[in-house]
Amino acid sequence: MSKLLFISRYLKAILAPYSVWDARKLVYISTKTGHSYDDAYRLWKRFCKHPEAYRITFLILDNARLQGISVEQALRYYQGSI
Repeated sequence: MSKLLFISRYLKAILAPYSVWDARKLVYISTKTGHSYDDAYRLWKRFCKHPEAYRITFLILDNARLQGISVEQALRYYQGSI
């Protein structure tokens, strides 16, 4: 087996559970906040390197819902508060 094929299979085996888990968390967030999965994914993708990416995504989407503002406005509000 080539080294590249081995690495590829190794990465797939490691990352497979996370991709399913990520989708479930994002579906949960979008359901709880009333926003689309696309909004949740777009925000999560923006913060995915941060250890609290899901919490940040939830906070921004929930703030948008509670304040009756767009996701973009809630994101700008969040970025101003960091």
